[in-house]
Amino acid sequence: VRAADTEETGKPFRMRVEQPDAQTLPDQKERKKEFNTEMDIQALLKQLNELTGMQSVKTEINNMINLCKIRQENGLQTPPVTNHMVFLGNPGTGKTTVARILAKIYHGLGVLSKGHLVEVDRSGLVAGYMGQTSEKVTEVIEKAKGGILFIDEAYELSSHGSTNDFGQEAIDTLLKSMEDNRDDFVVIVAG
Repeated sequence: VRAADTEETGKPFRMRVEQPDAQTLPDQKERKKEFNTEMDIQALLKQLNELTGMQSVKTEINNMINLCKIRQENGLQTPPVTNHMVFLGNPGTGKTTVARILAKIYHGLGVLSKGHLVEVDRSGLVAGYMGQTSEKVTEVIEKAKGGILFIDEAYELSSHGSTNDFGQEAIDTLLKSMEDNRDDFVVIVAG
């Protein structure tokens, strides 16, 4: 966890950004063509920065955007970054709102081809019978490709502990897909 900000209500909000080995996006310029980048990104940043609290989150996102812009302006390859994140905070602290804005910003930067957000919780990923969970997770991942998969209350996937619980199967399927599709797919887990 990078930092904790305390909002006016005294509730913490923390964000962690995972750092991978390598990533290059050869079709990044193609993705940017669909979006009026500079103006739209500035409007989205303004919207993000106007949110109350969450200063460390805003700083981190602004730093990531500035790094991408500088590298693009100088014709450098995309730095080796995985954009998967963990948002920690109490209900009502704006985690989903930040994820929606971030999806649009990543689309504007060419990191994501569509820039949409698919929001699920445990019930949207875990099925009741052996083998159904991986199919359900794969279906959700297919919907989210090109955008962000936002998993609310993600800790629920591993907290049940019974032998008939398929939360671990959902986690395993997600982890493989996060690595295999990281060039056009971002997972944000929240809780």
